[in-house]
Amino acid sequence: MGETKLDRVVEELLGEVAARDGVPAVLEATWDGDTQGWFLDLALICRLGDGDGESRYRRHYLRSLRFGGDIRLFSGEVPPWPEVRVARRLWERLRAARDVELWLPAEEPDDDCPGWLERHQAIACRVCGKPILPRVSPHVPTDVCHPCTHERARQARVQIDYEAGDRNRALFFTSLRGSEIVEQAKVDEIGDLGLHLGGRELFRFKDRIGCARSSYTCVTLAREHVAYLLERLTPRLHGLVAYRDPPPDAGQERGGVIRRRRPFTIGDAPVVLDLNDEHDQWIARLHRLIELLRRADDELRVVLVGNEGITPRHMAIMRPLKRADGHRLALAELAKKLLPELGGEADLHRSLDALAGGECVAARDGHVELLLRGRLVPMSED
Repeated sequence: MGETKLDRVVEELLGEVAARDGVPAVLEATWDGDTQGWFLDLALICRLGDGDGESRYRRHYLRSLRFGGDIRLFSGEVPPWPEVRVARRLWERLRAARDVELWLPAEEPDDDCPGWLERHQAIACRVCGKPILPRVSPHVPTDVCHPCTHERARQARVQIDYEAGDRNRALFFTSLRGSEIVEQAKVDEIGDLGLHLGGRELFRFKDRIGCARSSYTCVTLAREHVAYLLERLTPRLHGLVAYRDPPPDAGQERGGVIRRRRPFTIGDAPVVLDLNDEHDQWIARLHRLIELLRRADDELRVVLVGNEGITPRHMAIMRPLKRADGHRLALAELAKKLLPELGGEADLHRSLDALAGGECVAARDGHVELLLRGRLVPMSED
């Protein structure tokens, strides 16, 4: 988010503040969310007179700030949140002229926090200490905020899942231009590729390209391997399209479910796929893989990445490295982010040694760097 745009929003908000009745006392910034993602509600609490209690204050809604959807969480754009930066800049401008308080109970999205007029009803989150309104659900702690509840559950899963165990193996075909990730297509090793190629043929293909069967895999496909996959998978794709059931009409929604229809061009024919349908999901995944393979050329190489042997614990270690500048952090800083949730220092070093053995990270000069192979590991799992 550009600084010029943020400053322009601050100037617009200053104009809105000047039009409000009363003496500004508090700038309130609280989070809320909808199906599009999180947004920060800004309101101005003004003092209207010399009466007692909350009745002498009036809350003026200013606007809701949202500078992008929640996809920013996955792309690493946030935190820090530009919405919070706008709130703080506006408060600094107001404070320069008047004695205005900032009520920003949460720097990151959390809709459990009270507004300024509700602050007397709040309790402190037992984990992070921020003010929250007591939660009434019997399924969650009443005195822990939602982000802390989620984080504790995530850490518990990572702590328990020290070993890889039996997990559904996925293969990620990734196209690279130099070290830049261009696109990625995910297929289930057994449920997708194993069915399309045949189980024995899949094993033979993996052996042919030097793809280990029982460990994390990252191999570059030679041209003949790409051509082989296209030769085998393209007829399979057309066969799946030929034998699919026609999608229901737009008015024939099944059980109140909103159908996720997407247009595709397969061969020369336009096809509308219903992504609620398992058969059409197979077609969509296979089509994406074939298109990725077709675009491979001298500048665009295809790397096959497997997740077998990569545990949620490993992903928890690599995630902060993926978000860091240059994909590099000091070992002490990484340990501060991860311990004691992932055990002790010996446990962390054991996991780092495993990742270094798989060429996912490199540890040198007191720093840990995420290598290209590590950046190719999907980080979507908690």
